[in-house]
Amino acid sequence: MKKNLTPDVFQKSSLTIHQYEQAKKNSNLTYEQAKASSKEYQNQAVTQYEQAKAEAQAQLETARARGGEYQKQAEGYLRDAENRLEAARKQYSAKMMQAVDKFDETVEVKAAEAKSGIMSWFGGSK
Repeated sequence: MKKNLTPDVFQKSSLTIHQYEQAKKNSNLTYEQAKASSKEYQNQAVTQYEQAKAEAQAQLETARARGGEYQKQAEGYLRDAENRLEAARKQYSAKMMQAVDKFDETVEVKAAEAKSGIMSWFGGSK
């Protein structure tokens, strides 16, 4: 599909007929060659797009798998923290109960001493 270019077309553009003829003469591409080359570039672009898409899908799947690994790892840390917290609670609970028992014992001893002291005022025996 060749268009005939008339001199008035060149007057409207910055090309002269001579420049057009030189460019045409220097050009190695015919219309069919240019069309084929365009199709080839289009095919290359589609191929590169498909490759990039496949690579992105692979990276997405890798990220999803790593996300699952990280989630399992985080759950493991959570269980470990819960176990440590429970062990610390039991340990401090036992220590607290020992302190309460010791306090109770001290209170009982002091109460017994106070009772015997009061009883001695009223003539009771020690």
